[in-house]
Amino acid sequence: MCTHSLPTTLSHAWCEPPYPPLQVRQTAGLLLKNSVRLAFGGISEDFRSFIRAALLPVLGHPSRDLRHTAGTCAVTIVSHTGLGAWPELVAALAEGLGAGPGEPNRVEGALDLLYKVGLRPGGAGRGMRRSFVRLARWFCRVWQLRERRAD
Repeated sequence: MCTHSLPTTLSHAWCEPPYPPLQVRQTAGLLLKNSVRLAFGGISEDFRSFIRAALLPVLGHPSRDLRHTAGTCAVTIVSHTGLGAWPELVAALAEGLGAGPGEPNRVEGALDLLYKVGLRPGGAGRGMRRSFVRLARWFCRVWQLRERRAD
């Protein structure tokens, strides 16, 4: 008998080698997002942690479709928990935004996630928007510092 929940099974298809074809992984990510949206509160904390950890590396994946799907899943989780409840995501954002020109996938994944966090309608609440504003200010400061060093 299978003891895994649907979100856990989808997470395994998403991140565990051997990886299924790209389209299967993207579909698993979208189904994961829908499962999280509908039942995140009913998922055990161990599996929630597994799902969050599985999403982070995909934010910098070479496939744009997978990066965007990971960002959508992450924002769906953040809408349930708030950005402050996922410090590893904030750290991944900071690392992605600070990635060098040789890592465009990480930068683009972080920017896409910031865009989605900032535009998430209604359900995220003021706390998430405040977190987004703080991240945007931080990003602007980092960008200004980089520009000064480049001169």
